[in-house]
Amino acid sequence: MNMNKKLIGILVCILFFGATVCLSIAGYEKVIDKKEINDYNNPIKYAIECGVLSNYSWLEQDKLLASDGGGNDQFSWCVSIDGDYALIGSPYEDNKRGAAYVFKRNGTTWTEVQKLRASDGVNYDYFGLAVCIDGDYAFIGAPHEDDENQGSVYVFKRNGTTWTEVQKLRASDSVEGDDFGFSVSIDGDYALIGALYGDNDRGAAYVFIKGNQPPNAPNITGPSQGKPGVDYDYTFVSTDPEGDDVWYHIGWGDKEIIYIYGPYPSGEEITLTYNWSEKGIYLITCWARDIYNTTSNTTMFEVTIPRSKTTENVLLLSILERFPLLQKLIQQLGFGL
Repeated sequence: MNMNKKLIGILVCILFFGATVCLSIAGYEKVIDKKEINDYNNPIKYAIECGVLSNYSWLEQDKLLASDGGGNDQFSWCVSIDGDYALIGSPYEDNKRGAAYVFKRNGTTWTEVQKLRASDGVNYDYFGLAVCIDGDYAFIGAPHEDDENQGSVYVFKRNGTTWTEVQKLRASDSVEGDDFGFSVSIDGDYALIGALYGDNDRGAAYVFIKGNQPPNAPNITGPSQGKPGVDYDYTFVSTDPEGDDVWYHIGWGDKEIIYIYGPYPSGEEITLTYNWSEKGIYLITCWARDIYNTTSNTTMFEVTIPRSKTTENVLLLSILERFPLLQKLIQQLGFGL
């Protein structure tokens, strides 16, 4: 069957013994017959000769190397680029535990900004055998993760200049030897992950869609008892499964007001100072909200503010001043005032 493919930003993938290089040219549009490409052994040669690349001149800008690279790390086994960020896999690094390196462009210079590792990685996971970067997300495959080579894909999210692991993906029906994570691709809210030997060695690909999970219920720490008019510090912290920033909605229990603080990075503790002017039992309430307005469960923290002893002594002294004989009697009985 004759299949036409409309290339909006032509994507050319060249396979060399399992290694892939990805090239994207935005803004070009051409209808290409699949047979036309198959007639050429070299897709780049085809692209040039059919005029796809005729208006572009590609010049070497930089050579990227791992800052701690060693022999047989297989750095650049797979690569991905999006905007000013490049992601390069090194699956044989550290006895095949694997790693991936993030580079950032500044002008014409690309600089390594972070080395990514799986939080639970072990030898022979081959973390970094497949990589893909899109916006603030990076997907990194580890097809031999776990003892049975079922495989996993690790999701990292950028917050500012830091990339943090936020999720680990597994196939819902994975079995021994599937090699889930052998290939990955992401675009917007969708991810496509290959399992080379899935479905009884026939191979399979799994589509994931980004869902938004609410932040975890905040944790509140601080004194549970105090005195009126005294400042006390309370710490609040919540983590968001996707690593999104969070706002804190806090009620201190003495007013019908909810105070909103934020946004703060996921997992970052914030400390707030508060005091209660009157005695009583107060209930601090707090819930977290992410950038998509999804809210967590509410956490409650009880604080008891008894009557201040200083206030009680002042009241007693004022009474005794009115009854000096009573004050003298109390002093004779040995009660200090």
